[in-house]
Amino acid sequence: MIKNILDIIEKILMTILGILMIIMVLVIFMQVVLRYGFKSATNWADEVARYCMIWMIFLACAIGYRRHCHIKIDILTRYLPLGIKRILEFVMYILQIVFLGVVLYAASAYISSIENQRSIALRLNMQYIHMSTVIGSTLMIVFILEQMWLDILLPIWKKGIKEDTI
Repeated sequence: MIKNILDIIEKILMTILGILMIIMVLVIFMQVVLRYGFKSATNWADEVARYCMIWMIFLACAIGYRRHCHIKIDILTRYLPLGIKRILEFVMYILQIVFLGVVLYAASAYISSIENQRSIALRLNMQYIHMSTVIGSTLMIVFILEQMWLDILLPIWKKGIKEDTI
C-alpha cells in the first residue's frame, strides 16, 4: 500500500517536472525571440526560468534517488559478503538521512528568516522559492526510508519469517 502511495507521489512529481520544464523552455524561447527578434526583453522571464529550474532540481533529485539514478561508488562493496554489505548500506542510509535532516533544518530556519523578502521582477515571496529545498529533502528522506525497507529490512524480516516457519 505504501509503495502504491509513493508510486502516485512519483507520478505527480513527474507531471510537475514536465509542466515546469515546458514553462521554462517556453519562457526562455520567448525571451530569446523578444531579445534577438524584436530587440526587446522582459524583466521577469529570467526569474521564471531560474525558479522553475530550482524546483526541478530538488524534485528531480528525489525521483532520481527512488530510481537509483544517482552516482554511487560501489567498487569496494561489490566484493564484500552480503551481511557486511547490508550493514554498510544501512550505515550509508542513516548518514544520508542525517545529512538531509541537517539540510532540512537549515532550509526551514532560512525560510522563516526571509518571510518579507520578495523577488525583484515578479515580487514573489522568496519563501515559495526556497520551499523547494524543504520539499525535496523531505521527499528524499521518504524515498531513502523506502529503499532501506526494500533493500535491508524486508529481506531480513522475510528471512526471520522463513526461519520461524521451519
